[in-house]
Amino acid sequence: MQIKKTNRQSQLDLVSIICALKALNVLKILALNLWKYPKLTILFRLDLV
Repeated sequence: MQIKKTNRQSQLDLVSIICALKALNVLKILALNLWKYPKLTILFRLDLV
């Protein structure tokens, strides 16, 4: 039972780490795009407000 629990836990940890890395990559791409195109930042700010 304990072995199965640890395996499930490690799989969940891996999934969460992968999801976090994907999210970081998306944020990085967004940041680069916003840095390249300042007009987009203005549009995003207008959408947020």
